Amino acid sequence: AGHQGNTSDCDTASAFYWMGMATISTIAPLSPTVLGITAIFAKLGLMVAGGVVLASFMTYASEHLAVSAFVKGQRGRSKIPER
Repeated sequence: AGHQGNTSDCDTASAFYWMGMATISTIAPLSPTVLGITAIFAKLGLMVAGGVVLASFMTYASEHLAVSAFVKGQRGRSKIPER
């Protein structure tokens, strides 16, 4: 009578966030080289800007993942029969 929920051990949202963080953390230090910038302050500026983007993305991702884990836990807790 009951339905089984998502039985996958892989959380797709967290996998996408991890891939996004890995991509941004790779692109941030490589962007001056890819763009062909040779001036030291322009290189530093691009790396700092990439770091700021990475930090803001990580903040958003961690908040979203924490809220979704909490909601998942509340749903799982409500299915446990009380004694």
